[in-house]
Amino acid sequence: MTAHRVLVVEDEGLIAADICARLESLGHTVIGTASTVAEAVDQAAGAEIVLMDIRIDGPGDGIEAATIIRERYRLPVVFLTAHTDSLTLERAKHAGPYGYIVKPVASAALQTTIEIALYKHQMERQLEESEAWLRAALGAAADAVIITDAQGAVRMMNPAAEALLGCKPGTITEFLADDPVALAILEDAAVPISARVGEAMVEGHAAPVKYGGKLMGAVLTLSEVSRQRREQTRLRQMERGEIAARLAAGVANEYTNLIATIRNQSEQLLRQFEDYAPVSQPLREIQQAAAAADRITRRLEDIAGGQPGHPEPLSLHGMLRRMSRLIQSVAGERTKVTLRPAAGNGKIFADPARTEELVMRLIMHGVNAMHAVNSMPDGGELLIETADVKDRAGDQVSFSVTHTGAGADLDSVDLAITSYLSPEDDRRLEAFFPHWQAQEPAAGHVPTLLLVEPRERVRAQLHNFFEANGYNLLEAADDEQAEALAELQHVDVVIGAGRPIEGIPLVEVAAPYTQRALLEQVRTALQGSLTSSASAP
Repeated sequence: MTAHRVLVVEDEGLIAADICARLESLGHTVIGTASTVAEAVDQAAGAEIVLMDIRIDGPGDGIEAATIIRERYRLPVVFLTAHTDSLTLERAKHAGPYGYIVKPVASAALQTTIEIALYKHQMERQLEESEAWLRAALGAAADAVIITDAQGAVRMMNPAAEALLGCKPGTITEFLADDPVALAILEDAAVPISARVGEAMVEGHAAPVKYGGKLMGAVLTLSEVSRQRREQTRLRQMERGEIAARLAAGVANEYTNLIATIRNQSEQLLRQFEDYAPVSQPLREIQQAAAAADRITRRLEDIAGGQPGHPEPLSLHGMLRRMSRLIQSVAGERTKVTLRPAAGNGKIFADPARTEELVMRLIMHGVNAMHAVNSMPDGGELLIETADVKDRAGDQVSFSVTHTGAGADLDSVDLAITSYLSPEDDRRLEAFFPHWQAQEPAAGHVPTLLLVEPRERVRAQLHNFFEANGYNLLEAADDEQAEALAELQHVDVVIGAGRPIEGIPLVEVAAPYTQRALLEQVRTALQGSLTSSASAP
């Protein structure tokens, strides 16, 4: 039999003494007795279980005391009462008791009730811990997880699901018309999901949940695959670009010598027949054509060489605004040109000349494909859009051209364009540029913190965190290193030192702690330091 620490709350002295004696005879330790709500709450911190009389002295009663103890200390409470009327018992239920013992108290009933109450309390704590682990796991999951009842009503969803849907729907059919829950229940097995949710494409599964042979509902796991498809598109673009570069290199090498021969021979002929107009004019035209071919060959060499140019921050939206009249003139009067920029600033990091050339190439391809449709006497539409994209490749700004003309024929498409064709739609071309964002300038004095922490990985994590929040952070593995650093550099606050450094505020830490909580402690220490400096004479 296990001994436990017990608090007895009873306002009748003789009854309290009798209960204490019975508990001690059973091997338990009575940490004290109380007769009021205040005394019970004060002494409960050292107990494992509380035996609580419903009727006690002073303001309030045992039910009120039990409620406070449960909320503050999360301890099991067993009521002692001589009152078994339904009204009293109904009030007592709301305090969440772990049992009742009717006075006079028998030793056997006392021992049995204590053991059952503590076992029930232990099981509840384990259940709460399991639920906490489950909530943490669901909260950390990158995939959207949605739990429903058997009718498809949403019971719970993790943060990833809330972010994907933007709200908490009442039923699954509000965003998945095919109702995969009903299908999973019907088949009594997991069923695949592939659908569009808002602007995102998702894939996943819906699986039925059973307990004790009874169907409870279903669990849906959804992954947004829009990013994966964009990544696949980008990889295909890179592969096509490499193919185009190899073809361009081959074409450039073959044509360079041919063009050089044409130019040399035409120059010799021109020198011989310069005074003979019927021949000299065609020869000059041949030379001009050779010069144009030479320029094309050099562009092919650039494609093959993959020269990076000179990237710099520039506004894609501003570029499109400047080019709007040119775009409309190229498209023609019968074509409706729609510019639809994203809500962001459209700042990218790219070479301006190459970017402008690429934009015009994509637009020209859309215009040519649209004009190739003879069944559109009223013209067509050219939609030019930008969008902010976040994926594994980093922050991007996409530029896309969608036309209402004929679909792409890869055999007739310019090599420089094929790598930007969207595989889902041959009327859409899309390019991606790295997003550029200016760093926030530091304002005023930047506080310097000195962190004393023996664990290297913890130091690295806190270094990144405090630097991201606008502080300079020095690191020391122990107090000796910290004191040496403090002598060499100005330090505003010391964090975690075993002994204080004279003249520098110290933030004491005790595990476990969170970086957010530590940040608040540092801010408080800095504010206190500023206040002390301001009040100093």
